[in-house]
Amino acid sequence: MSKQVENQTISDRTKTSPAIHKTEKNTISALPEDQRMVKISQRLRQLRMEKGYSSAEIFAYEHDLNRSSYWRIEKGYNMTVQSLLRILDIHGLTLKEFFEEFD
Repeated sequence: MSKQVENQTISDRTKTSPAIHKTEKNTISALPEDQRMVKISQRLRQLRMEKGYSSAEIFAYEHDLNRSSYWRIEKGYNMTVQSLLRILDIHGLTLKEFFEEFD
């Protein structure tokens, strides 16, 4: 990391990069930039809502998923293929069925 970046405050970095935001604990967390991840997360949220779950937390709890990890997945943060496959199994979908609606 360059000296210039090292000496920036959190506030300075959040002003210069739209993909970074300050969390409640004043740590820096990158927001998802890849629109494909955003589409995947939106589709997962849609599937959850179609099952009648208005809350991601309740859905995760009732399906034995880590609640904070599932919340992050629905917000478009990185996920493992294993996590995606587990969620698709819950919804009874194959990878092909899940990705049919994508470009």
